[in-house]
Amino acid sequence: MENEILLSIQKLLEELLKKESSGLSSSTITVLGMIGVAILTSITQFMVTKKIIFSEHERIKLQLDSEFKLRQQESWQIRFQNIASDLLTELDPELNKNLDNERKSVEQIHKIQMMLNLKVPLHEKLNIQVQELGLDINNKRSKYTHGELLELHSNIVDSIREIIFQDDSTN
Repeated sequence: MENEILLSIQKLLEELLKKESSGLSSSTITVLGMIGVAILTSITQFMVTKKIIFSEHERIKLQLDSEFKLRQQESWQIRFQNIASDLLTELDPELNKNLDNERKSVEQIHKIQMMLNLKVPLHEKLNIQVQELGLDINNKRSKYTHGELLELHSNIVDSIREIIFQDDSTN
């Protein structure tokens, strides 16, 4: 009987060792699974964070570019209005009948021409009008009557208004 008891204890110990071994294996699998999930989660989180940072960077870059262009456009508008006002005052046939200061008149014409983008039709139109007036100034003897000069001046004013108040900002 002692032999049977010893055999039973031996079998019981073997079974316990088998169970502990399978318990150890399942623990190992669980731990490895948790490590694998943690690694996958970290990689996924890294990729998502990288994509979010990239898209935010692009959004901020687009916003800054837009703000820069807006400020540049505002600055251009202010400078253009000032130069156009000076040009109109200098070349007004009513205010300056004899064009006392030809140099200043030509200087004003050059300033406004430098502000114009000749690829924009409104700008090209104004450039031609201002150029025509400038050529008349240089001839000393006007080929225009006083009324025609007033009309040319008025056309220049209208062109300047069109540029200032145009709907699409193409300048």
